[in-house]
Amino acid sequence: MLTYSSPQLGSSVTLPITVTVINKASYCDANRDGATDQQDTAAVQAHVGAAYGQPAYRQQYDLTRDGVINPQDVLLVSVCLTPQGEVKRVFLPLVWR
Repeated sequence: MLTYSSPQLGSSVTLPITVTVINKASYCDANRDGATDQQDTAAVQAHVGAAYGQPAYRQQYDLTRDGVINPQDVLLVSVCLTPQGEVKRVFLPLVWR
């Protein structure tokens, strides 16, 4: 269930949602060796600080796709290595219109 509250609404709206994650392994396999492991974390960590347009920047290590390889990218690849139990939170992309 997803609950959205807004002062403009004056109330909350709760919606049932289903999220299906596909290609998680491909997304998390930052070094593209066919396995999601500590080598992916190390590869992303080795590129922290690189920004789009710089020689060290590689899009495959920029998991957030924000143009900068930073600790958030390392955290995301690390989460892929963490066994997941029941989902408690879902982070959806922000869309500006």
